[in-house]
Amino acid sequence: LIDKRTEKNPFVNSRTYQEFSRPDFAGGSGRSLDFIAEISEFARLGGVPFVDGGTGLVVGYGHAPEELPFVRELFQLRIVHGVDFIQERVERARKFLEQKGLSQHDFPLHAADMNHMKDDIQDDSIDLLVAVNVTIDERDDIEGFAKEILRVLSPGGVALLGMPYGQS
Repeated sequence: LIDKRTEKNPFVNSRTYQEFSRPDFAGGSGRSLDFIAEISEFARLGGVPFVDGGTGLVVGYGHAPEELPFVRELFQLRIVHGVDFIQERVERARKFLEQKGLSQHDFPLHAADMNHMKDDIQDDSIDLLVAVNVTIDERDDIEGFAKEILRVLSPGGVALLGMPYGQS
């Protein structure tokens, strides 16, 4: 993301961005952080209201658990849930958060399918949902995911979605 007024990445001074966007960290996950920052900037410019101090949800963080603290800092959220359907990734994210000294209370993690989060995420409880690393193809239940997004979002909640180009 480049701010055309300053020709600089406006998030480059963020401690979280600097720490987690290194190419050697989690296989170059800085690209997903750039994408989250970029779509958030477009949303803000478009007048999308974000709830400071609200509750977030990152769906499909996969191999990039650094998305969780980055989303929390970027949007000034109180709690950020993480959902991934592979238990091993959830455990890896738990270890990552622990190593960074981050509380599991502030980052509840759930092993769940994006189409069936009802046991883990309450209705109308999420102010901001971020899903930028979710690969969807013809085998996936896109309608089911859309229904889950609507179910978990609070009134006035916002979903920021992005699918990897060439994979979805």
